[in-house]
Amino acid sequence: MIRVKKNARVAFQGERGAFSEEAAVKLLGEDISLVPRATFEAAFTAIGDGLADYILAPIENSLAGSIHRSFDLLVNSDLHILAEVIIPIAHNLIGVPGASFEDIAVVESHPVALAQCEQFFSAHPRLKRIATEDTAGSVREVVGTGDKTRAAIAGRRAAEIYGGALLREHLEETSDVTDPLYAMEWVTLYALAVNEQNASGGRVVTAPTNGAAGIIPAVLH
Repeated sequence: MIRVKKNARVAFQGERGAFSEEAAVKLLGEDISLVPRATFEAAFTAIGDGLADYILAPIENSLAGSIHRSFDLLVNSDLHILAEVIIPIAHNLIGVPGASFEDIAVVESHPVALAQCEQFFSAHPRLKRIATEDTAGSVREVVGTGDKTRAAIAGRRAAEIYGGALLREHLEETSDVTDPLYAMEWVTLYALAVNEQNASGGRVVTAPTNGAAGIIPAVLH
């Protein structure tokens, strides 16, 4: 179990609906204040800027490997790891309400998300891929245009937040990873980091580590 502040403010890189947000909610529950930040650098300065109490950062992905910028910022900060959580990465094709799969000509998402769906694109070569900065942000952009020929790849949470329509589910490839850390399909390992000032007090929550407790400290050293 870990102790966190009541109504904790948790900063993460990405927009509302990002996988990092899903990880924060899985770890700490819905009773938190989410602080989306545009870049990793902005996320890691959120505590010092007085905008957040904690930072939730991705450390490693079972397809892409280490998230180098996030990892480096954590190692070189004065933050320490309070908890860790693993979430499965389930990619969905999300379009505007009323669109059908047959309407789609362009699919937008973060390059890593696009890469994790290579088999899907191989099966549908007519679809043009466009790389963007953020999975959830792609959903926001697509839904905002109202264009039925555009779709985004992101998590279900992003579709719910922005009012997108699920056109296809589980586009991610089946993993052949044998590392016991990644017993689920494609997953991402996240760390919850905090400074000394915010490290104590608050409510106690049970941190779901999926058997990953201690992995991040081992990686960092």
